[in-house]
Amino acid sequence: MDRHTYPFNLSGQPAVSIPCGFDPDGLPVGLQVVARWGTDRLALAVAGRFERVLGRARPAPLNAP
Repeated sequence: MDRHTYPFNLSGQPAVSIPCGFDPDGLPVGLQVVARWGTDRLALAVAGRFERVLGRARPAPLNAP
């Protein structure tokens, strides 16, 4: 949603969102990583680590066909 990214776009802070799975209603859930201004590589490194840990183990939505 735009309202969650607006403050970081305005401040110039690096932010990245990582898909984490689905809630009980089948809606996607994500993790947003935000770092201090000028530490873009740190934000990407943290996001990359989470992606490696989550891997393909992300559950499918409960209401998936």
